[in-house]
Amino acid sequence: MRYIFMNKNTPLLECDIDTKSGTILKVNDVFDTNRAYFPVSLVRTSENEIEDDLHNWWSKRGIPISRKNLHKVLQNIGVSNTKILLIKNLGLNLSDQYWMNPDGQLSWSNVNFFDNEFSDDMGRALFLEPIDRKHFDPTSPDAGSDGVLEKRWTILNGKRTLLKGSNGPYFQEPLNEKIASTILASLDVNHVDYSIRWDNEKPYSLCETFIDCTTELVPAGQMATLLPYEHDDCVYKHFINVCSTYNVKDIEQKINEMIVLDFIMENQDRHFNNFGLIRNVETLEWKGFAPIYDTGTSLWCYDQTPGKKVESFVPTFEMRSNAEQLKLVTDFSWINFERLSGALKNSEEILKQSPHISKERRQQIIVAIDKRLDHLDKLIHPRKPTKNKGILQKLKTLKKTDIK
Repeated sequence: MRYIFMNKNTPLLECDIDTKSGTILKVNDVFDTNRAYFPVSLVRTSENEIEDDLHNWWSKRGIPISRKNLHKVLQNIGVSNTKILLIKNLGLNLSDQYWMNPDGQLSWSNVNFFDNEFSDDMGRALFLEPIDRKHFDPTSPDAGSDGVLEKRWTILNGKRTLLKGSNGPYFQEPLNEKIASTILASLDVNHVDYSIRWDNEKPYSLCETFIDCTTELVPAGQMATLLPYEHDDCVYKHFINVCSTYNVKDIEQKINEMIVLDFIMENQDRHFNNFGLIRNVETLEWKGFAPIYDTGTSLWCYDQTPGKKVESFVPTFEMRSNAEQLKLVTDFSWINFERLSGALKNSEEILKQSPHISKERRQQIIVAIDKRLDHLDKLIHPRKPTKNKGILQKLKTLKKTDIK
């Protein structure tokens, strides 16, 4: 079937899609010949490569195969792959304005999820809730959501809100998101604000979308493709150079803030697809660094003993550890340790909500965070004694763990 690939109201190209498999078969014509309104990862695509690159981009736009319970979900709704859901959904989501317009007959204003209602059938299916397969309606941004954890979009009080689950045995990810919000708020850092909902003693995080009908989220990994790597570029330097070339403001400071947060919380999942920038899809103006989001896989949430395990991942900018990555930070003057101490107390209260986190584990997490704040303070003020001992004095019977 013939589709017009669109960025909101701007036609980008014409292509044929097999609606039975959701696969892009052929690109017939390119309208935006300068690629100005294309997805950022396709801007430098040559005319000979556009078909293959579009196919790859489309294949990655749907729910990843690593999503929790995905195989069972597809069986329950009678669909063989996620690209079928994607084309039934016209490729629409709540992170950008790209979509497939069947034969150019539809209007973005009538189909987009920012202004229009959407079905909760797909969300219920993803959470393995009962569905009516005969009358199943896939019209939902859930067909284009990424990530491994179970998640669903819903409309709460008129706001497009993402509900995200957690993994056992500690079910800690939603609490970590709230703790990250608390820490970032104490430092006046732009961030996505998370709340927690409990259902049958299992926590879920909730957050509103920070994208609207005129903007798009451009993942850092896509942004990095706008320029070729120089021979001696490290990952950090290359990303800074790209953002500076495109006049993204305050990029070094925003990266500073993210690196410091990820060190404090020992984030093990800050890859180039869960931070990024915001662009206006109509003017193509870069609005700046996106608010910090997705810090759930942190605070040793899968470790039996928080604070002891040696890091087993490659941090964002390919340093040896989150502690090593602090060397990239160009300015620490914005850090307020007094307010961080207050955030640490609030973090302990957040952890107390969970029946899955014992008092011993909770105290181990707080001690480990406080140890990192102490490390930061000594790094910034090497000649003065640390002042960050408020929580540790209350927990001084616990053994401090070394920073790994």
